[in-house]
Amino acid sequence: MTKAEIVNAIFNELNSKHGTAMVDKNTILTVVEQFMKEVKTSLKNNENVYLRGFGSFVVKQRAEKVARNIAKNETITIPAHVIPSSPPKSLSTRLKVRISNQIKYLPLCQTERSIKDTKCQRTNVKNV
Repeated sequence: MTKAEIVNAIFNELNSKHGTAMVDKNTILTVVEQFMKEVKTSLKNNENVYLRGFGSFVVKQRAEKVARNIAKNETITIPAHVIPSSPPKSLSTRLKVRISNQIKYLPLCQTERSIKDTKCQRTNVKNV
């Protein structure tokens, strides 16, 4: 879903409830962009953002690590840095349950994450 689609959905929802346009699309777009700006600013300042009933944007510290640049065949050091964490567990769980209810079969090679497995037989998700 894009930012424009979010704005349209909010605009349509407000219109369907009230019958007339209470707020124009430009105002909704401004609010959405300001919300995103505030979340980004908070994360840059190492502040977590908690939205009760939706999820949290949590800042996590990554340690320094050694990696390889395969193209140049050299070892590089990635310095310690801060990243926003993955989606909240409650949201991820709700999405996984919804997706697992829609998918009846999953290829075996995807469940085992085996690159060498070429057969890729189908199996029931409940048996995995």
